[in-house]
Amino acid sequence: MKKLTFQDIRDKNLLLYEYVRGSVAYGTNVESSDRDTGGVFLEPIEQILGLGLDFQEQIEDEKGDTVWYSLHKFMNLLCNW
Repeated sequence: MKKLTFQDIRDKNLLLYEYVRGSVAYGTNVESSDRDTGGVFLEPIEQILGLGLDFQEQIEDEKGDTVWYSLHKFMNLLCNW
């Protein structure tokens, strides 16, 4: 089964919110700091129904600098905060 990519989410207009996180968000960054971002995306119906897409609660890059959560996971994180 296919997994979603950041570009898939952008192309399908499923990205609900994108934000800066990490040292830049907390004002503790230095000149050599990287930029960490997060996001919340709406799960496509094909993913929810299991029609050709693996269910993914989050998508992240290799370094973990960019992490996007599905709306379902994001709401669960908010409720447990």
